[in-house]
Amino acid sequence: MNPTAPQPLSIDALLGGSWRLFRANPTILVPIAVPFLLVIPLMVPFALLLTWAVAHPKAQLDDYAAGLVLACVLGAAVTVLLCCLGTAAAFAMANALWTRGAASVGAGVSTTLRRIGHLIVASVCFVVLEILALVLAIPTLTASVWALLLFSIYVIPAVTADRNGIEAFRESFALVRRWPGQSALTILILVALQYAISLVFAPFSLAFGLFGYGPSSGVPPQMPPVTLLVVGGACIALAFLLNIAYYGFFAIGLTGMYRSLRGLAEHADPGQPGVALPTEVAPGRAEG
Repeated sequence: MNPTAPQPLSIDALLGGSWRLFRANPTILVPIAVPFLLVIPLMVPFALLLTWAVAHPKAQLDDYAAGLVLACVLGAAVTVLLCCLGTAAAFAMANALWTRGAASVGAGVSTTLRRIGHLIVASVCFVVLEILALVLAIPTLTASVWALLLFSIYVIPAVTADRNGIEAFRESFALVRRWPGQSALTILILVALQYAISLVFAPFSLAFGLFGYGPSSGVPPQMPPVTLLVVGGACIALAFLLNIAYYGFFAIGLTGMYRSLRGLAEHADPGQPGVALPTEVAPGRAEG
């Protein structure tokens, strides 16, 4: 191997650069957090209706069952739509951070709305491929599902950059096939970090479980102390906020590796349009 040939962005450079970009541009959390805040007002009427229906006789509950199901379906659809748009906007901002060192929420939302057709095509392709992977899950011992998840990790960064839905899948498959180790290690580390954040609050879940289920001696379950309820609720809320915050870092990290591998692929094929490689210069520029 030619020692002077361009190499993929190393994991330590990726994580360090992603952290500097994230710290200098915390607004990337806005498109991720806002959908959850918008969903709350939508859930309140549904929760009130469900509480009222449960408090009434079964005959009246049956009368409102269809309305409850419809409200649940509509609420879930709106939630998924808003979260998907927010995720796409965060990746659009991450792409701008790696290429220009700065990004705005308005530009991220604008890019998402401008490319929403390609995002829909990519989503449809993913659903079709996921169904096929599930059909093949048993004969392949679930290898088909894991392979699809790995080979499609660069789809969202590609679509929010400049690829259409089908091109994004083709490029993601090509990049992972060419650099399988780097791609697998990147996604494993990013997912492991998110999992580690969730484990921080495992002791509080265990405490609630002990009070909720009671000991094996047959003593009835007990209501946890108010202090534990308050602390546990605060920890759950904090874990939720930390996961939202981490997803901004996740978007920057995954996009950074995508930009690196895409730049290497286009460097090897001069016929492709040039793309700036993400380096530590961009994060440093963002800090300044």
